[in-house]
Amino acid sequence: MVGIIAFLRKAERREALKWVHAGWIGALVAGGLTWVVATWLIDISGANRELTEGLSSLFAAAVLLSVGIWMHQKSLAGRWQQYLNERLSAALGRGSMIFLFVLSFVAVYREVFETILFYAAMWNPRDAGAIVSGLVVGSAGLALITFALLRLGMRLPIGKFFAFSSAR
Repeated sequence: MVGIIAFLRKAERREALKWVHAGWIGALVAGGLTWVVATWLIDISGANRELTEGLSSLFAAAVLLSVGIWMHQKSLAGRWQQYLNERLSAALGRGSMIFLFVLSFVAVYREVFETILFYAAMWNPRDAGAIVSGLVVGSAGLALITFALLRLGMRLPIGKFFAFSSAR
């Protein structure tokens, strides 16, 4: 989202920002609803719970692996920045603010969904305090990084960032 917002600011298209913000906020709301459905409305117990946790863990691993591969591909020669600029330029050229909404919604919801899978797979009432603490600290760190990138005008070397974050 930081890349999209920075691009729109640089292109002086601030009227498009409300669509981007509506997309990521909508994704967070949809993620909260997904968590409620997955946690509270679906009653799973016994062997079915173990099977569901196992399948969820395998699905989460597959999603995280595919995202890691995708991030590594985008790290090569700044292709991610080029891809983002091409898509945003095309959307702004057509005046399609719905595209910006969908792009920001999908980008954030994918991350929220992965996070839900990750936390659901490792959730244990005995370790709830540590898990929630990790979530809060991680969210605070992400907020600080976002603030630094957007408000302080720091530039993120996107190719190096993706190469580093996809290394295992």
